[in-house]
Amino acid sequence: MSKRTEFLLIFNGIIFANITSVCAQEIGWYEKESRKCEFESPVAGNPSAFIRKTNNVGGQYLVAPKSSLNTIIAANADQVKNVHLLTNVELAALRSNLDSLRAAPQALSIVLDVLGKINNLKGALKISSGGLMNWLKGNAAGELKNIDRVYDFVTEGGAYVSIISFKAPAPGEKPLMLELRGYEVQVGTEPNPRRWLSSACLLPIEVTLSRIETKAAGANANNKRLDRQADGTWRMFDITDQKYSSSVFNYIGQDGEYAYFKVAPDKEYRAHMYGGPLQSRSSGAPTWNTLYQVIESQ
Repeated sequence: MSKRTEFLLIFNGIIFANITSVCAQEIGWYEKESRKCEFESPVAGNPSAFIRKTNNVGGQYLVAPKSSLNTIIAANADQVKNVHLLTNVELAALRSNLDSLRAAPQALSIVLDVLGKINNLKGALKISSGGLMNWLKGNAAGELKNIDRVYDFVTEGGAYVSIISFKAPAPGEKPLMLELRGYEVQVGTEPNPRRWLSSACLLPIEVTLSRIETKAAGANANNKRLDRQADGTWRMFDITDQKYSSSVFNYIGQDGEYAYFKVAPDKEYRAHMYGGPLQSRSSGAPTWNTLYQVIESQ
């Protein structure tokens, strides 16, 4: 966990603090992570909700809009489930794709058959690299199956499904996202739908931001808003005065908790991406000054 010392001063509704802290991770930490998606079948399925990139060390990470993360964080159990009911045309295409893979080397392990409910997804977010498949096998009775096992269940009422889990990281934690994708269908009066996963990924995330807004309370709160511009730069909007400042904020990257900006000639800002403070300092100074204790971002 980051070391932190703090001194508070309240003036005109704004809380200033001198804070000495160590970043949870370095800026651009996800570019040096070696994690990869642990299971991907060639079976056609619903596309990922997020862009996936490969970094310079061969690892993979997801690029996720902050607005999407807000939805997941606000959901019960820190997960969302998306279901796309397949049309007759899509069902026929899935059967055709399965048929074409019968002679492929992957035919004997084409899907992960999940017999039970997939619970405790928050616990899965702490799994070390390479451990996701064993977790699924142990926690959801998952077992690799061949094409025939799923082909017979590709029928009316079948759907592509994705389950996504994420939670705001604690100080020092690396933000990871779990994304499970596959096919499911309800069979008779069985308590749970039959589900076959074609993709299971637990990957680092890079967060894309479009707006940051301070949330100080009171008549003299003097709240601000940072807006991303069309050219990729950011401008600060004074909510009280209803106008933009002349300063240009240049985004320089993010660690696991904060997004960082530079303002010429010698000012730096950082905004906590999960509800923490907006801070500033002179470039290269060892301490950050808290301008606002709470912000919201999207």
